[in-house]
Amino acid sequence: MSALSDPIWRRYRRFFGPKVQEDVAEELKSHLEMREEDYVKTGMDPASAREKALRRFGNFRKASAECVEIGQRHTRGTRRRETLDAFRHDVMYALRQLRRGPGFALVVILVLALGIGVNLTILGLVDTMLLHPLPGIAHTERLVSIDNRSLSYPSFKDLQRAQLFDGIGAYRTRMLSLRQSGEPALAKVGIVSGNYFTLLGARPGHGRLLQPSDDQPGAPAVTVVSAAYWRRAFAADPAVVGKTVSINGQPFTIIGVGGAQFRGLDLTYAPDVWIPVALWPAVAPTGFDRLGLEMRSWGWIKVFGVLKPGVNLAQGQASLNAVAREIQAAYPTETSTDYSMVLVPSSTGAIGNARDSVVNFFVVLLIVVGLVLLLAAANVANLLLARATHRRREIGVRLALGAGSGRIIRQFLTEALVLSTLAGVVAIGFMVLAMRLLGTLTLPGGMTVAELGVSVDPRVLLAATAAILVTGVFLGVVPAAHTAGFRIVPSLRESGSAGRQGRSRLQSSLLAVQVALSLVLLITAGLFGRSLQRALNIDPGFRTDHLVSASVDVGLARYTPVQSSQFLATAQEQVARLPGVTSVGWSTSIPLTDGVSSYSLDIAGYLPAKDEVPEVETNLVSSTFLQTLSIPIQRGTGFDSSRPLGSPRTVIVNEAMAKRYWNGREALGGRIMLMNDTLTVIGIARDAQYHTLTDPATPLAYIPLAQRAMETGEARMTLFVRTTGNVDALVPLVRQQLRSIAPEVPVFDIGDFQDRIGELLLPQRLGVQLLGAFGLLALIIASVGVYGVVGYVVARRTREVGIRMALGEAPGALVRRMVRDNLGSIVIGLIVGAALAAVVGRAAVSFLYGVSPTDPVTYVLTALILLAASLLAAFLPARRAARVSPMNALRSD
Repeated sequence: MSALSDPIWRRYRRFFGPKVQEDVAEELKSHLEMREEDYVKTGMDPASAREKALRRFGNFRKASAECVEIGQRHTRGTRRRETLDAFRHDVMYALRQLRRGPGFALVVILVLALGIGVNLTILGLVDTMLLHPLPGIAHTERLVSIDNRSLSYPSFKDLQRAQLFDGIGAYRTRMLSLRQSGEPALAKVGIVSGNYFTLLGARPGHGRLLQPSDDQPGAPAVTVVSAAYWRRAFAADPAVVGKTVSINGQPFTIIGVGGAQFRGLDLTYAPDVWIPVALWPAVAPTGFDRLGLEMRSWGWIKVFGVLKPGVNLAQGQASLNAVAREIQAAYPTETSTDYSMVLVPSSTGAIGNARDSVVNFFVVLLIVVGLVLLLAAANVANLLLARATHRRREIGVRLALGAGSGRIIRQFLTEALVLSTLAGVVAIGFMVLAMRLLGTLTLPGGMTVAELGVSVDPRVLLAATAAILVTGVFLGVVPAAHTAGFRIVPSLRESGSAGRQGRSRLQSSLLAVQVALSLVLLITAGLFGRSLQRALNIDPGFRTDHLVSASVDVGLARYTPVQSSQFLATAQEQVARLPGVTSVGWSTSIPLTDGVSSYSLDIAGYLPAKDEVPEVETNLVSSTFLQTLSIPIQRGTGFDSSRPLGSPRTVIVNEAMAKRYWNGREALGGRIMLMNDTLTVIGIARDAQYHTLTDPATPLAYIPLAQRAMETGEARMTLFVRTTGNVDALVPLVRQQLRSIAPEVPVFDIGDFQDRIGELLLPQRLGVQLLGAFGLLALIIASVGVYGVVGYVVARRTREVGIRMALGEAPGALVRRMVRDNLGSIVIGLIVGAALAAVVGRAAVSFLYGVSPTDPVTYVLTALILLAASLLAAFLPARRAARVSPMNALRSD
């Protein structure tokens, strides 16, 4: 049959059918045949008629393609409208389901929001500190730094000849005295080359930034303040440009404010102000003024560069080393034997020496918050699974009305995505709130959360979207897979309460997962808590209670050695007169801060091993220092403050040094050559911890201040004050006394010395705070999950309960039976959780003091706590069901 014999309505109906291309070809063919027949009727022969018809019709293939495209576009549009319409119906149905159970929806949304929110918060911190740690800087992908090497200023100037760089700059941050108004205070001063801001592509917040013309001899003394310092010290006054501040006694004019996000190249040591390198000699502290910019042997500044577009790291390094070899050849006596340069991306050094500890800490934290999200998802999945079982009749009705299994699965996925989307929106709000609440929290490296400027940027939103989609799909697949085998007739026959007995394997598995993940979080928090408890109980070798410490730096006031000695003596004498003070002492090194200087030495009678260079750490102290810190002299005597300068030099060594270098011999009376002096050992002091609480004591020598003048590097001193009274009340008195003696000397880090131990134990304290909160959250989520799931299961077994009670089974036995049904999953979860906790514990071992990652006390206690909470959560709904009247239970539907 030809196409012309079909009714015209059928041909047009097929035009939008599933075989559009065939129908179009047939339709166009029919039109061509109609035109050809018309020409034949006018007397033309068939061949001429066909030729003319084709000529009049035009490009047959083009017309066919256009018609096919129209048909396919119409088909796609129809399908798209149908899909969107079906999705809209699914979303509206999901929202109606949530309105019918607002309590259930609220619990699910809050649990998911907490799980997603804590992950977004930690991911925001990781993104800011580790992945994108240099905000306010352009072309960070081409920004490189010389790794682990400081250079002299002349060498830096020579390196600017290197090819393949858009520019090479220099910087160094030092703590200097800054006076805005009133008392001087320590500030982080960035000493930078004139091209520093230009190379980094930084933009000013107000005024202008430093330029190469500012970094010239004789140029006016100008400075740029950071946005953070501007807000802190100047209350964000826009008229700050043009004001004057004093840096180490020298006036500087403020010419601008840095951008809001710009913090330089070192996140852990972000400058408060920046000054040009050319002005360093004008502000150099005592002892550094002789180290001029022209000294090639003094390496003190860090160098960075911006690679030209298309130049890789290896090429830039080769170009730099070509110039380095020229420098070494020209100045062989002023450069090291190995003068090669190693380039690294500048972002890798953004958190300085704290990078390893920060990375390790965040690895542990990411594992923990990932477990929180898994726990929340498992908890919600179990609730949705129980709810899906409760909806068997509804599913049966929909199947009976013609809905396919794919339609049911799509509905479950839509409902889960709606829940996870609502939870994601709440999670972002939770992240913003968490950042505000955690603003003062100090992270490893000394940074506070507020200083990082973590925000809900596109990367965080992308992570939130991924978390929402993955969570939604998981939550939709679990109940969808569970209901895939539902049959219409059994589902319609099944009443709302007389479902299958017992629990499904999937429900049991999810319950075990909840318990396992909760145990991991609780054990991790317990390990950090036990570690902190052990650390606080470690004896550091001296008394930390009732002790005030206050640091000064007389070099920042540009004191001479004589002025420095006079200030220290006067301050010690006057502070000792304050009420409640029992002892006062000065020290160059502070215990438990890892800031001890080491020197090589020669020891009479000691024969070093091959390739051994004997070294000892030193601490310059006043004669009363050991007494003030309650460090006892084990043998020998202490220092005599009456010994004048030039008298025979003495030294007190610790037990570790006596054992190391006089093992088997008497150390008292021994003589050592140290710091160009010959010293006689007069006493052996008890070991005290100068690095960490757990590291073994290292050889240490106490050298008396009274027997030597202040020299370079000894300008920063710390005053220790022992009191019988209240430490907090003494702190302002000590500060006031020191200010009155020398107003130009900055006083800093003053307070209760026990706070320093708190800083030392920051990772442990932070771990206890965060992991403790996560552990408590896990315990609550697990308990709610067990309670909710068991409640659903018990509700479905109401008729079974009624039958058993009618047959005489006691309520107590019923309760024990239903609790016992959940005990197996709980025990399996505890076993699996203990194994997983051992793996997580190994990742956190570097933060644990005196506690094994498999500490049995922690494991047993947390397992018992979680077991008790889980059994209680299973007991409550079981007891409620056992109290139902048998008649009401049998009548329930």
